[in-house]
Amino acid sequence: MDKQNTISYDDLKTPLVNLNEELDNLQTVVMLSVNGINNSQLAPRIVEFLAESDKFSTGDEIRLNEAKIIAQKGIKEIENEFSLIYSIGVVMLYSYLEGMIKSFIINYLKNNSIHDLKEFCAVKISLAEYMKLEENEKYDYLFQQYEKSISNGIQYGVTRFETLLAPIQFSGIVEKGITKTIFELAQIRNNILHRNGIVDHYLKKSCPWLNLKTGDKIKVTQKDFVLFSKAIQGYLVTMLIRIGEKKGSDMTKEKDFVQKLEF
Repeated sequence: MDKQNTISYDDLKTPLVNLNEELDNLQTVVMLSVNGINNSQLAPRIVEFLAESDKFSTGDEIRLNEAKIIAQKGIKEIENEFSLIYSIGVVMLYSYLEGMIKSFIINYLKNNSIHDLKEFCAVKISLAEYMKLEENEKYDYLFQQYEKSISNGIQYGVTRFETLLAPIQFSGIVEKGITKTIFELAQIRNNILHRNGIVDHYLKKSCPWLNLKTGDKIKVTQKDFVLFSKAIQGYLVTMLIRIGEKKGSDMTKEKDFVQKLEF
């Protein structure tokens, strides 16, 4: 793992490209899920109409019963404005963002020496455990120990990510709206995972602007999902700007895009 400092910008961009594709796929799946549940409400009537008979065949009866069951199950989610679907989407959004940061740093490590970075030199590892791992697993392990060492006690969100990026000189200024929105995303995501979406004192204190009440169930809306997605895209472009500037590229258009985002 002894490398010369030769930054591979293409390798650094790969996690950002992957994140963009993951966001696109997730948004598509969420949209299809919402549309599918909405359309399910018409399915029983369509089955009846297509049969065009006073007496259904056995196959028609089976299809009709299945359509009614699916439609009935979809009613609750429609009444709840698809909060379950958007909650699942929120969990995935933040997971993708975390994965991008991890891949970005690992790709940097694969192409550069870390001997001169004090933050990595201070990382404690189990040599016996480390030597048992395959090459890619070694980088995963190193990142895990690095993350524990440098971001211990730092709340989730942009602040945590920027702390991890600082030693490899890829941190910088992030628009306040992006920072605040991703912080909110992180807090809601953690609450959904660890508190089943029930508002606790910690979430209420962390995001006072949401005016939540302890004990209430979080209702993630389409507006929330779109807002969180936009914040992640803004952060993605912010990192592309950093890469571009290190290459000497003109990133004026990208900077204008980020500055015009509204939250």
